Amino acid sequence: MMRLRSGHGQGGAHAQRGAALGVALIILLVVTLLGVGAMALTGTEQQMARNFQELNRAFQAAESGVTRALSQRSLFGSHSSTNTALTGIGAYDARADVAIGYLASTKPSRISDVWDPEKVSFHHFNIRSEGVTTKTKARATVTQGVFVVGAPTGDILFEQ
Repeated sequence: MMRLRSGHGQGGAHAQRGAALGVALIILLVVTLLGVGAMALTGTEQQMARNFQELNRAFQAAESGVTRALSQRSLFGSHSSTNTALTGIGAYDARADVAIGYLASTKPSRISDVWDPEKVSFHHFNIRSEGVTTKTKARATVTQGVFVVGAPTGDILFEQ
């Protein structure tokens, strides 16, 4: 008579007892590595957000410098260039270094019905404002061209 043997052979059940522990440890290691990687990525994203916020503050300071320069009519007198520093911009610590450069004067076209070319000139200026945050020294620069209406002598014709 023939005997049937089980498919496990010798020691089959004993050999697999430690396999569950090994698989569980490998899965735990993979999950731990994913968690550590996610934490590192989160820290990097936070630093990127802080840097972007500081760059935005510097840009806003530079924009404020241009706006303040445009509001100060005395900076656009005669054929000269001006440098000025503006501090305490907004609710954060930033400054704007503003440079106003005189470029040229042009006369209005002869076909203009509004401007008499003998009495009026257009004086062209370049405003360059660099915003800098005091905390991280983030920098942003804004450049804007502007012209003002004035007498040919360089005197600006503004109503006070």
